[in-house]
Amino acid sequence: MKKLISSLLITLLLGPLLACNNDDNGNMGPRNNSILGKWKLTAAYISSGGPQYWVDVEDGEEIEFLSDGSFTSTNYPECTEDGYVLDGESLALHYDCEDMELVAENEEGVITFRIEFKNDGFLLSPTSVICIEGCSYKYERMD
Repeated sequence: MKKLISSLLITLLLGPLLACNNDDNGNMGPRNNSILGKWKLTAAYISSGGPQYWVDVEDGEEIEFLSDGSFTSTNYPECTEDGYVLDGESLALHYDCEDMELVAENEEGVITFRIEFKNDGFLLSPTSVICIEGCSYKYERMD
């Protein structure tokens, strides 16, 4: 009886510490799922050669991330969206644009960002094309 009680106590105390929230794809918990849904570009952190500052963006890009790795965006209407990859703090957007090269894409034809999640949304900082003074784009949840 003593062993049973000891085993139960150990299980109750150590169980939460040893448990993990891991799915079959190797994604850890809700962090990777926090990008899912509809988002709108609301502000940009820019510089015109001097100190950086935030400016509001009117009629900003709308983007929706789906759980199957696809997305829709109003940013490049002449292109089709060909999927996204969220890996830790890196976000890659794949576009398929016939007879057109996007200025923001890297050598592989992918637009990449560093992503930083905030309480009310996330910030994207380009990594495929680097802003000399630095720049970021703020997105807020629409749904």
